[in-house]
Amino acid sequence: MASTSRSSQVLSKASRLLYSIGELVDDVFFIVERPGFIMHSGGVGNARSRERRHEYQSNFHAMKRLKERKLIHVKKWKNGFICSLTHDGFVEFLRLKVLKTELLPQGKTCIVVFDIPETQRSKRRWLRRLLERAGFIPLQKSVWISPFDAGNVIMDFAKKMKMQDFIRVFIAEERVMTKKVRSDHSCHHRSSPV
Repeated sequence: MASTSRSSQVLSKASRLLYSIGELVDDVFFIVERPGFIMHSGGVGNARSRERRHEYQSNFHAMKRLKERKLIHVKKWKNGFICSLTHDGFVEFLRLKVLKTELLPQGKTCIVVFDIPETQRSKRRWLRRLLERAGFIPLQKSVWISPFDAGNVIMDFAKKMKMQDFIRVFIAEERVMTKKVRSDHSCHHRSSPV
């Protein structure tokens, strides 16, 4: 089976905006210098200015939806906004990154195994929530699988959350066990040596 990307899936304006926010910087904090992601308002009456206004309004409403869903914090700052992702926003951003990963070749599986100490149970819940939302399937509470090559995304999450010592990611090849029926059943009955 050929490798396919899930990035072609249709994302809402809010999801695309959230993904753009997450992509801006590594520490998941950024400054937007102007409202509407540097969409300046131009002269009234020309087509470009209407397009910019429409884009500004579209981005404003997407940002409002993200704020209502508690995925971002927005504060007014000078001529623009300071935006940061909430914990849930960070998990949603990583989920969107997983959705953009490639399908592994036939028979290969991404396996995430973790053993996070009880003292860090909130981080363990975050990881499970991310894995569940990203379409991973639990084999056990601490072993999850996916047919998508999401290992780098999961390890980035682990590093940002300072959990890299507790999480392992493997790309494994599945082997199917088959039973062979022997035509000579006499081999099961050993005769005692003479």
